[in-house]
Amino acid sequence: MPLSARTPDGERVTIFDVLQGKVDADTFLCPFCQEEMHVVRAVKRTPHFRHYPHRSCGFSGESARHLMLKSKVGAWLLTRGWDVDFEAKVGDGIADVLARKEGFTLRVEVQCSGIDLYTVSERILQVKKVCNKGGTLWFFDYVRRKRFKRLEEMFVSIFGDIYYLDYNEDYTYPLVHTSNESHPLSGLVPVKVKSGVVLLGESRTEGRPVRIEGGVICPHCLNVSNFRELVEWDFTTEDPKPVDVKAMCEVCGGVVEVVE
Repeated sequence: MPLSARTPDGERVTIFDVLQGKVDADTFLCPFCQEEMHVVRAVKRTPHFRHYPHRSCGFSGESARHLMLKSKVGAWLLTRGWDVDFEAKVGDGIADVLARKEGFTLRVEVQCSGIDLYTVSERILQVKKVCNKGGTLWFFDYVRRKRFKRLEEMFVSIFGDIYYLDYNEDYTYPLVHTSNESHPLSGLVPVKVKSGVVLLGESRTEGRPVRIEGGVICPHCLNVSNFRELVEWDFTTEDPKPVDVKAMCEVCGGVVEVVE
């Protein structure tokens, strides 16, 4: 279930490019096996590209949780002005998310399965080998944090902290947990690189809203400060007070009630 694809003329696109109406093509090809794919926009599921039956490659086995967390990271970076790509090649490896901004290349790994420090180091070095200015940002799945307890001690001692990413409908925003505290993902920005690893810091500015096919991305997916301005209000002649408005988020498919 990739979040990236190629058009028949060779252009590389992401699912966000399609949702934002930036792509005219109706046919999409898998960037790995070149088989044809289609766009999935199912409600309450992460939008993605899908292979047709009996024509799948290794990415068809990706978990829904991994897919969702990757899309949250991509959406977060979009609101911060980064050019975002998914499943992009970096050296000999493939990054979950690859983003670029002002000459800096950011590789993001969203790790849901167990991993050792040697493999972590290999992926960090892949970026250092191919980019003059770049680094790797690591997110580990908070739901599966027990798998990373052994790695956490070493990671914190080398890089200063570890970031666990969590998203649950009970939370207003995707959350980032460190060894000491928690922050909404939307309130964080990449601030510096230490030993090839990108570290996060709190931001004083809001991310910009992202319009998707005339709709919105809900606050569950992004911290859109002026979300109310992106939906139409209904007024009655008897009572000028706006009534409740419902809008469907184009990323997660959830219905959001907007109340003044």
